[in-house]
Amino acid sequence: MDPVSATTLIGTGLKAVRAIVDLTGRLKDAGAKKEILDQTILLQQAINDLQLVVSQLTEQSRSLGDKLHGLEAQQDLKKKLSFRNNSYWNSDDDPPRPYCSACIETKNQTVTLKKADDCRGRCPSCGQLYDDVFGSTSAAIQKSMKEAEVRRKQQEKEYW
Repeated sequence: MDPVSATTLIGTGLKAVRAIVDLTGRLKDAGAKKEILDQTILLQQAINDLQLVVSQLTEQSRSLGDKLHGLEAQQDLKKKLSFRNNSYWNSDDDPPRPYCSACIETKNQTVTLKKADDCRGRCPSCGQLYDDVFGSTSAAIQKSMKEAEVRRKQQEKEYW
């Protein structure tokens, strides 16, 4: 339910409350008792509708929060990735793992490549095949990434 509808429901509930307050002064009249009962029923319906709206908005908020958390985690990982040998690598991984560049660039997903054979890697999500990901070039990449990570940590220590 949208905020405009929720506002309308709140207005209906407030009108019912005002009517009940006004009618309580005329309780001696039998017609007033029936009108109070009718207004009380309307108020209860408005309250039930508002509870449903609050529940829906709470669920929507929770869902958006989960989505935001996932996007933030993806963004944090992307900051740690470097592009080498047609795939992305994360220097924080021990040992470093290759990620599918096609999935990262087109679907905004980080998918770890799996070994297709001794040297090649395949993305389990999109099926993209990468040459020499797990071969000799891969070992050189892993070594250079570890060295870069050591240098980065040393620079952080020197900075602080």
